[in-house]
Amino acid sequence: MKTASDPARNAIDSKHPKVRTIEWLGSQPHGKIGKFMPRIAPFETTVFIVKSATLAEAKKEADDDIHLVIRDASPSPHQMIVEFPNVACGVKRFKSSIAKARAAVIAYMGTCGHGVNGWTQLTGFATIKGVGFFDLVHGSKQHGVADNDAELHPVLQFQAGTC
Repeated sequence: MKTASDPARNAIDSKHPKVRTIEWLGSQPHGKIGKFMPRIAPFETTVFIVKSATLAEAKKEADDDIHLVIRDASPSPHQMIVEFPNVACGVKRFKSSIAKARAAVIAYMGTCGHGVNGWTQLTGFATIKGVGFFDLVHGSKQHGVADNDAELHPVLQFQAGTC
């Protein structure tokens, strides 16, 4: 599901994206999350847009995804993870969009970021469009995770302003 390559990928409604805040995305309830569970509709079959997300930090993960932490404008405590998979990892839908978004975030990280403890610290804001996804609970709390484990994964569009 993380790469929109699962059998239910065509159930994702990409023609009617919904504009939502990080607070709203992080407050959506869900049932059981499991590695082999079907998509949880309507959240995981919806493309969402977050406007003016504060860019916090990013890191290339062991699975080759770029893990980006975004926040609502200060002083809000709301944050979430958005991820940019490598299209070489079996992506079957949105391949071009994912590749462009990934290239854009990598360029932004190189221009506007600085490394601290394995993370690229970022400044600035971006509009991000991606597929809703509830990630599995990891052994320890993931850095930047939303309270309900919601993510945008995969990210389909990344439009950043200046640093």
